[in-house]
Amino acid sequence: MAYLPSACLLARVSVAARAGGFDAALRCGEDVDSVWRLLASGAGVRCMNPPPPSATATARDCASGWACKAFYGTSAAPLAARHGAAVAPLVVTPRSAVFAVALLAQRRWSVPVAPAAASVATAGTARRLGRSQRPVRAAAVLTLEGSVAVAWQTSSALTRHYWPLAALAATRSRRARRALVVAAVVEGLADRRRVGADLDPVRYVLARRLDDLAYGSGVWFGALREHSLRALAPDLRRMRRRATL
Repeated sequence: MAYLPSACLLARVSVAARAGGFDAALRCGEDVDSVWRLLASGAGVRCMNPPPPSATATARDCASGWACKAFYGTSAAPLAARHGAAVAPLVVTPRSAVFAVALLAQRRWSVPVAPAAASVATAGTARRLGRSQRPVRAAAVLTLEGSVAVAWQTSSALTRHYWPLAALAATRSRRARRALVVAAVVEGLADRRRVGADLDPVRYVLARRLDDLAYGSGVWFGALREHSLRALAPDLRRMRRRATL
């Protein structure tokens, strides 16, 4: 999980005290900060999925819910100042960057480039799995899962953290408009299936997009307030490691 909220958090007092507990200087995101400091102190953290709750909490109305989401989004900037790349909306490797660019470009060269990137990734993974019984098959499955994850996080980033930039690009480019619409609809429908929502597809996708707009607005507001765009910077995994060698 990218982060763990404190909806119901149980900890040993001595362990929590060693990590510093909750920081009262944070008005939101203090639970995420506390759990990350617990991990940094060497403590183990486990997320358990209990049976369905007997009680639920809901916002009084949609406006209250969206205002709450925007408020949560403002926590990204102070968390980024404390924990750096842990807050990054995108985790980028060379292969995922090539694959995502090929999908978003929607050019003729996108057709061969995307499969080529997947083939290179499969070959590299198969070499590392050389001692397994079926290295190529296992590598192909891992590459397919990775490609789906890249498409998922790219769609989420376009409609959530980077929606102001995506909307601006959509006013100037037909391809950008197409990419944004496809991302908004496909990601919304996939998320509806994932959570098993009872709401009809149209209203669920609309509510999902408004929810993301609210959260993304909060992220940008918090970043501008802190005079730092670090919370919006992607985590360049392979590139960053090479640069530090």
